[in-house]
Amino acid sequence: MKILVVSYHNINDNRINKHLNTISRFTEHVHYVNISDSKRQNLTVRENCSVEQIPVNVTKKNPFGIIWAFLKVRRIIRKSNANIIHIHDPLLIVLLPYAKSRKMTTVYDKHESYELYGGLHGRISNYLENTYHKKIDGVVYVNSNQELYLNTFAYRKRLIPNFQVKAQFSSAVEKSSSPITLIYIGTLTESSRATLLMLDMIEAILSTRSGVNCVIGGPVNDSRIDERLEALSNKFETFSYLGYVPYNELIELTCKSDIGLYFQKDRPNNIGSSPNKIFEYLLSGLAVVSIGRFEHWDKIDSVAGRVFDFDPPLSDLVTFVQGLVDNPALLRKFKNGSKALGEQFTWESVEGRYRELYEELFDATSSTEK
Repeated sequence: MKILVVSYHNINDNRINKHLNTISRFTEHVHYVNISDSKRQNLTVRENCSVEQIPVNVTKKNPFGIIWAFLKVRRIIRKSNANIIHIHDPLLIVLLPYAKSRKMTTVYDKHESYELYGGLHGRISNYLENTYHKKIDGVVYVNSNQELYLNTFAYRKRLIPNFQVKAQFSSAVEKSSSPITLIYIGTLTESSRATLLMLDMIEAILSTRSGVNCVIGGPVNDSRIDERLEALSNKFETFSYLGYVPYNELIELTCKSDIGLYFQKDRPNNIGSSPNKIFEYLLSGLAVVSIGRFEHWDKIDSVAGRVFDFDPPLSDLVTFVQGLVDNPALLRKFKNGSKALGEQFTWESVEGRYRELYEELFDATSSTEK
């Protein structure tokens, strides 16, 4: 079995890299083509996985850069001897009719990002999925909400949530001493995260409790958030903003922390999502302080921390976190509960579904050709 994987994502996308490492263990060869505006980087993969990067810079002066990139991928498809093409972005769906004409089996990995962004991104995603759905043989999806939508099409499909690789977190060095550390490394936009509310809460905690550190990371493209991060860094020696954090460093920092923050905005597409961040916290054994109604939130609430409903009062958030800081036994209880739950939500428990889907599609293709 030979597989061509194509993505229009950052070269460091965690879900795609997990996919590559999983399928390269049971396939003859994997050829990964990455389209992105990321700087060229070396990606650590297995020996039977080759990586090809197509840099694209879409700007007002150069709005057609993506067309050039897609034409290059089309040439790669024409020359490829892969049995399966597996795409990781809805924009790439436009390439599937050509891939089908080359006798390839087509698989579409339906990430959550376009739905979470909403607006034009979400409309583009839905339009392409509806227009070309007959050219898609199989779908990998992330949460059960997506399944309700996908049931309207005749796909063969597998649910593969955004669980994390247990082995990566098991090998990290866990924290052994104080001070208590709060952490959030991820998206820092007000469109999908209640970032300003989170920073308000952090300021209240650092102002009222000594012996507490806070680590924040992730790119920022909002001047209001930029200003708040700078102000907090200047006000508190115990507050650190790290900017972009490579994934291996993210794992190390998370495992050395105590309380994981994840504040969702009240948006329909956030409900029932499968957040990477929550599963990172569980595998690291962190007490979770979260806002939202993501998938499995009810198993986490009161066992591994507290999951607040959307738009909670700032005072409720501050009081809860102060209670964790003031009560080591309660913090330890939630951290132990988190670690136990983490054993249930691992990438190792679901990664075999890729192989199941590919083999099911192969069997279907073989029976059709007979």
